[in-house]
This record gives sequence, C-alpha cells and structure tokens, in this order.
Amino acid sequence: MEYGIKASDRRVLRICRILGIKSVIKSNPGGKYGSKAKAQHICENLLNREFHTDSPLTKTATDVTELKVPVRMPGATEQKVYKVYLSAILDLCGYNIVSFEMSNHNDTPLAVATLDEAMRLNPGAKFLIHTDRGSPYTSREYEARIKYYGLTQSMSRPGKCLDNAAMEGFWGMLKREIYYGHYYASVEELKEAITKYIHRYNEERIQRKFKILAPAQYARLRKDIGWLMTLP
Repeated sequence: MEYGIKASDRRVLRICRILGIKSVIKSNPGGKYGSKAKAQHICENLLNREFHTDSPLTKTATDVTELKVPVRMPGATEQKVYKVYLSAILDLCGYNIVSFEMSNHNDTPLAVATLDEAMRLNPGAKFLIHTDRGSPYTSREYEARIKYYGLTQSMSRPGKCLDNAAMEGFWGMLKREIYYGHYYASVEELKEAITKYIHRYNEERIQRKFKILAPAQYARLRKDIGWLMTLP
C-alpha cells in the first residue's frame, strides 16, 4: 500500500519465494566475545534477556560494531583498509534506533557521544540502558554520564553475548542489507549509506511483529496509547 500496490506482506513473501529472492546470509566470524581491558566498574544484568517492553524509552540496549572499507589509492598496488565504528542505542519497545554516532576509534568518547545524542533528542527521559562489558561501558566516564542523566545501567555477563541479543540482531540485519556483498569507494560513502539505512529502518522498513509498521512508527503508536491510558 505504501508504494501504491495493493498487496499484503504475505503475498509479497510468496512472490519473493516464487522468484527466488532471498536475503543475504549472515556470516559467522567465529570470534570470541569479551574485552581484555580491566573494568573500572561493573553492573548486574538487570535486563536479564527480557527484551520486550510495551512502553517506549523504558528499556534500551547499546553496542558498537566495526565495519571496514578497503580503498585503493591512485597509483598504489595494495588496498588500505579503513575502519568505521558505529555506535547506536536501540529502544526495546519498537526496536527503533534512538541515536547513533560514527567514529574511526572504538572508545569511550564514541559511547558517551551516542548517549548524549539520545538525551538531546529525548530530554528528561529515564530508562534502563543495557551494555556489554567493553571498556567504553565499564569506564568511569561512562558511569558518570549514566548517573548525570539519572539512568540505570545493566550489563551482559562475561562471555554471554546473547545477553545483548537484541542489539546483535540489529547489527546482523544492517550488515546483511547494506554491508555484506557491497562495495564502498570511501569511508564517507559508507557513512552516508549507514545514515540513510537507519532512517529507512526507523521510518519505512515495515515489520510484521509491529503490526505492519516501521519500528519508529510502532514506538510512537505505543507512546500515544500510553498517553491515552492516563486520561480519566
């Protein structure tokens, strides 16, 4: 309906199967989960894999993922690989991205900047934010920022990447749809693709589990419902 074509999601799925249209398969890097840096502070796993909530901005998850851009400079015989670190905060109500930042360093300032942007867009919000035990999230600086905003931090247990499965699931989706099998001529081109994707994911990429709405649309609907329920 959004594109002027009268067809349900089930019919689109059936046609895709007939035509052999499939999603990109996620690769398995086989890496190990964890950080070698000594934690300055740790928290309990308060989220406890309870990823569902009916109220926007009550439970969130955050993480950083690494993407690489191989670029061959004019006259060079070998490619140089540039790294882009993408940090994002995911609202567990509509699974929409609340804020995101990109950097060429995976460090505490990147994690803090993502949190600052989320609070700039949602002033006064109070929510639980779940992280892994990476050094940015166990730093004193990040702990201070959490306390400054009056938020509650939850952390995955050591070696339990599934404790942050919601965030890992989003990374997998993003990489399958705009990263694996795609070529980017520059870091700027990759960053532009990421920005456009997150906007499309939030506002246009409908999902059946959200009543055929995009994640941000569903979150706004839940917020409106919560407001209506407070009326006398």
